[in-house]
Formats: sequence, C-alpha cells, structure tokens
Amino acid sequence: MKPLTFRVKTFSGEVIIIEVAEYSKTTRAQSKKSVVLLDGFGSLSGGSIESVSPNWNGELGYKSDYKLTGGDLDDIPRARKTEYFDFMRETNEEITQLLGGTKRPELDGPDNLKLE
Repeated sequence: MKPLTFRVKTFSGEVIIIEVAEYSKTTRAQSKKSVVLLDGFGSLSGGSIESVSPNWNGELGYKSDYKLTGGDLDDIPRARKTEYFDFMRETNEEITQLLGGTKRPELDGPDNLKLE
C-alpha cells in the first residue's frame, strides 16, 4: 500500500503535498505559528497554513488542482480513510501533549468527511 500523503493549503491558496513523516512537524508549526522546513519545498510559516488534510486527490490519482466532489470520496475504501484518521488522531494527541494542552481541532472521522 502506498504511504499516506497530506495536502497543506495556505491562506494564499497554494497547495503543498507532504509525506507522512512531515505531518507532525507541519501541524505543530501551524499550532505554534512557527516556521517549518519541508522537504522539496523549503520553509513555510505556520501562520500561513490554513489546513493540513489527507491528500484525497493523490489517493484517487487526480491532480492536486482537481476539485473533489462528495461522490469522489466514495471511491476511497473505508479502511484507507480509517488509516488516515487513526494516524491523524494519534499524532494530534501527541502534539496536544507537546504543546502543553493546546488542543488541535477535532477530526470528523472517516464517516463524516468534509471537502475543502
């Protein structure tokens, strides 16, 4: 199975695709409004990060600029959605502890997906 990837969307509308290994440091930077160094991209201010979400476009083999519809998400197996959300939930709990209780936004879970 291919590794998890994530979409980092900035307030300027730029989309950056990151590997699973960069999820934690990216979401930490977003919470702390600090700078993060991303492989293949360079530095990014956490204050400019609007969202970090699963790269559903990549899961479906679509280009990053394709606008997903609700029906597209039905094509992603439930087990894969659960894998993303379990990873994100565990990582967000670790970040909450590292930040001294500053809670990250709650995740909706694989049964209640929202499109950006």
